[in-house]
Amino acid sequence: MKEIYRADVEQRQVGTDGMIRIINFFTRIGEFLTGTRRKGELVEYENSIVVTSTVYRFWFFKGDESVLVMNKGKISAASTSYSKRLGGSFCVVTLYVGGLSEPQGYALKDSYDVVSEKMRTWVHSAEK
Repeated sequence: MKEIYRADVEQRQVGTDGMIRIINFFTRIGEFLTGTRRKGELVEYENSIVVTSTVYRFWFFKGDESVLVMNKGKISAASTSYSKRLGGSFCVVTLYVGGLSEPQGYALKDSYDVVSEKMRTWVHSAEK
């Protein structure tokens, strides 16, 4: 499968609120002191979107990994929000996917224009 788009995903609380960002900051410090490292990645392919979440123990040893594969044809709606604050900017995407009990929210580390355009193509792929 050919990769179309790739972005890093925030693995802690998702949101554009300043309090969530403060909580995430202190959580990062605590995880660093305990040797925990989190990595998330969203990859778009022709027919699917794959979200991989990995937790490393003692900074290097892979501990847990989860993979969620979403069919682009089952995305019925999507929303995006953008927040620019002193600590940087965030772009949060919420996907409503048929077959999943709750909407999937991801804070992507990419520009708002790119993420917004990608979100439109994901929803329009369901109309084909």
